[in-house]
Amino acid sequence: MGAQVPLWLDMEDATYVDRTLDLYRRLLLRAGPRVGICLQAYLHRTPMDLEEVLAAAGRIRLVKGAYRASAAHALQDRAAVDGAFLVLPERLAREPLTEPGLRHVLGTHDLGLLERLGLGPAGNSPPESGPLSVQMLYGIQEDAWDALVRRDIPFRVLISYGAHWYPWFMRRLAERTSNLRFVLGRK
Repeated sequence: MGAQVPLWLDMEDATYVDRTLDLYRRLLLRAGPRVGICLQAYLHRTPMDLEEVLAAAGRIRLVKGAYRASAAHALQDRAAVDGAFLVLPERLAREPLTEPGLRHVLGTHDLGLLERLGLGPAGNSPPESGPLSVQMLYGIQEDAWDALVRRDIPFRVLISYGAHWYPWFMRRLAERTSNLRFVLGRK
């Protein structure tokens, strides 16, 4: 039998959260923690969803959230979203996964937030990453990748592929034009 490859279910806008989590629960029962789910820090419901996934011994990829959502569903202020993204990893760091080598993931290109979490490229001391790793999309913040690796921060680069990668990428930019800053390498 070959090596098992982890599978991540990504999350689209707020209207898909329940359906995506339902699918994830079914997959988690069959495949275990090699299947992970993306949760978006900007959604009001995420702290509750995070606790539910952790209670089921699930694996989480935490992102800030890239899609427009109403105030009824999501935080609207960038500082509030950043605050949520800083609090939730503390909870993940206290919840190691039972399968060796698996980690929860912080999916962000925001180097300032990674620095505040002690996982940024500029840190001088070895990180206390615990069960956390960092993922960034190919082509974004490339100048930070080597520094993350030199600090021994568990790090992966994600590549969008398949027939729908370009529409997905354009939708992300159209939904939140501030994402363009990361593509251009600006804060």
